[in-house]
Amino acid sequence: MRRQIRRKPEADRDLAEHFVYIGRNNESAALRFLEAAAVAFEKIADMPGIGSLLESHDPRLHNIRHTAVSRKFRNYLIFYRVGQDFVEILAIVHGMRDLPNLLPELF
Repeated sequence: MRRQIRRKPEADRDLAEHFVYIGRNNESAALRFLEAAAVAFEKIADMPGIGSLLESHDPRLHNIRHTAVSRKFRNYLIFYRVGQDFVEILAIVHGMRDLPNLLPELF
């Protein structure tokens, strides 16, 4: 069953920020990033178990999964939660960030 895709406003903000950052040096790469993210969201909706489950004792991070945007944009991670009939895109974060300290602040 294909799930509905829901994007939190924070995830849309993340996409825009990454688009601007990438676009400063390469506008076509920035457009490819947005296209890759859209494809990844569809893939997650079709197969929500593709991402890895976060390992954390923090209850705010319970049931959150993550996967790379694509092979070309593997440093950009999509964080999402799976519901009964939807997937909720929570954030898109560069993997070089301090994820253990950053993620509890995001969720």
